Amino acid sequence: MKRTLAGFLLILLTGCATTPHQNDNTARTSLMYKAVKSYAAGTGQKELFSLDTEALSAYLEAHKINEAPPPKYITRKFAVTEKILSGRPCYQISPRKTAAPESKAIFFIHGGGFVYETMDMHWKNIEILMNELSMPILLPAYPLLPDATIEEIVFMLMEAYADMCNTFPDTEIIFLGDSSGADLALVLCQYIKALSPNLPLPDKLILVSPALIIDNSPLVLDSMRQLEKGDVICTMKMLETLPGLLKIAGSKNVFFKTILNADFVLTADFTGMPSTYIFSGTEELFFPQAEALVKRLKQQGVYTEFVQGAGMMHSWPYLIYPPESKKALSQIIEIIR
Repeated sequence: MKRTLAGFLLILLTGCATTPHQNDNTARTSLMYKAVKSYAAGTGQKELFSLDTEALSAYLEAHKINEAPPPKYITRKFAVTEKILSGRPCYQISPRKTAAPESKAIFFIHGGGFVYETMDMHWKNIEILMNELSMPILLPAYPLLPDATIEEIVFMLMEAYADMCNTFPDTEIIFLGDSSGADLALVLCQYIKALSPNLPLPDKLILVSPALIIDNSPLVLDSMRQLEKGDVICTMKMLETLPGLLKIAGSKNVFFKTILNADFVLTADFTGMPSTYIFSGTEELFFPQAEALVKRLKQQGVYTEFVQGAGMMHSWPYLIYPPESKKALSQIIEIIR
């Protein structure tokens, strides 16, 4: 399965005009967005996430790919250092020159359904963030399925975050996660609250298309089923296969066993969480869960903003080329700034 849109979209950029970006209260979309969505539908990701547990595990076992180092367009422009934490690489991308101590930094948790390493779209968005914000970004290449459990993933992220807090004391740290990375960012905050009082919570939490595979809230399942056909990436099957492969229910850790349960959104205590900003497309499978999460956060007094992408697919702010994506990423940049 291809992991980059670059070659395909560079051709489109020279020959495909786009319509002006529409306001968020309309589902009209640009030609570029439609082309990117059509491409995404042909990558085979939805077919992969439609496999049952045994078939998905077998496929992942046969198609393991190691985390690739940062691309040259990143290493040429920025200072990149690597640490090995829990046996996995953790990359720090920083401006080559800084005039003053860093006041902000980003903890970037990439998505990919717990099965994909850092994709080219993540690196391209990191490049944009660095160009616009000129602040350090930490990207932990956490372990993946079929080898990793949810505990191993969260523990690696905890180690990376603790290391980041030591490296950047008195610095505002923003969690930025997309898809499964947004899921992990939320879980990480809950884990810090519950079991790591010596670690501070991040100052802001930005969740791009959170894919809450740990939540089976009956109130939203019907709405999710109605959206499944139009989602070109995600499936209801993910709610069954991924938690099982991640061994969430079988954990002996009190957090994963009791707090991280099937009704996570409806039962979790979110009081004291940092200001939270959620981006979700109205045509993605997980949109109803995003709505439920926003409602729960606000009920518990958490400052929350909800950016709804009218007519948008999963992770649309990270699609790079469409004007809708550029606008959403600009909003994320302003939230961080």
